[in-house]
Amino acid sequence: MRKGYRPVVLALLVPAFALVSSCAGVQSTQQAGAIKAARWSDPSTWPGRKVPKAGDSVTIAAGETVLLDVSPPALNGLTIMGKLAFADDKDLELTTEWIMLHGELTIGTEAKPHTRKATITLTDNVRGEAMMGMGDRGIMISGGTLNLHGDRTNAWSKLAKTAKAGS
Repeated sequence: MRKGYRPVVLALLVPAFALVSSCAGVQSTQQAGAIKAARWSDPSTWPGRKVPKAGDSVTIAAGETVLLDVSPPALNGLTIMGKLAFADDKDLELTTEWIMLHGELTIGTEAKPHTRKATITLTDNVRGEAMMGMGDRGIMISGGTLNLHGDRTNAWSKLAKTAKAGS
């Protein structure tokens, strides 16, 4: 390469390198932002910007984290590839036919146990579904993690003697 062409080549390479670097920065920022939890109640969390409605089959994609901040209407099914975590600022109920767990379902942590009421109701309104050969109702775990850590307050007492029948 002749010396006369070097400044031209450098003049072309420097802007190209800067453009590639800025694109890589945007991509890594977007990937880092995916770790942030999106609220179930926020339409921007969902495809088509529509919060799931009664009877929907819902999928939380891999890499997505959704915070269950409302009690949604009864679902047809819930597949968790990413993460679903129950908010701990109010009582919540999740009603669905089944939950297929490939990712993570979290209600509280060991360090911060869930202090409110969290209810999961499995309805079995559609009989005979075979979810990956595991049945048609349940929390079916296939490579996923179920974390349930609740308040340790006991809701019973110890009797001094045997209680009489019907008391």
